[in-house]
Amino acid sequence: MAWSVTALCVGGILSVAARMAIDHSRGGSREHARGLSFVLGACMLVGSASGIVGALI
Repeated sequence: MAWSVTALCVGGILSVAARMAIDHSRGGSREHARGLSFVLGACMLVGSASGIVGALI
């Protein structure tokens, strides 16, 4: 399960990066920082999940 979630986190970061690149080539703004912060926050939560569960058990 951990490997699947890690792969999803990497996929999410790549997805945001691709949208940023497409927007940059079209002359878009920098509104993707919010999406990137959500993805990175989710990655940090996933990374700390086993420690949190271990502390509770």
